[in-house]
Amino acid sequence: MGSPLDFETFLTAVIDKSSFDNISNYISEAKSSQSHTILGGGNVDDSVGYYIEPTIIQTTDPKSKLLREEIFGPVLTVYVYNAKQVKEALQLVDNTSDFALTGAIFGQDP
Repeated sequence: MGSPLDFETFLTAVIDKSSFDNISNYISEAKSSQSHTILGGGNVDDSVGYYIEPTIIQTTDPKSKLLREEIFGPVLTVYVYNAKQVKEALQLVDNTSDFALTGAIFGQDP
């Protein structure tokens, strides 16, 4: 993470304070919720720009706000489903949000 003027930078700050505050609120909600675990990242810094560390959140709640809403920032929320319930997991992907969000099912065939 760094300046967009540096060609070595892979990720830079979010666009403005409003976006920073919005994304930070999702991360704060995950930190305070018993159904969410921060697996990586989770730090924010607005001392010089509006930086959000790329963050991966695991939820045990398939109806979590973090799965249903568009965050527009470097935050990925994952839900681990029971391998025997693939059809139910597909229904969750289809019905979790009214938005056209990307949903994916990952598995491993033994």
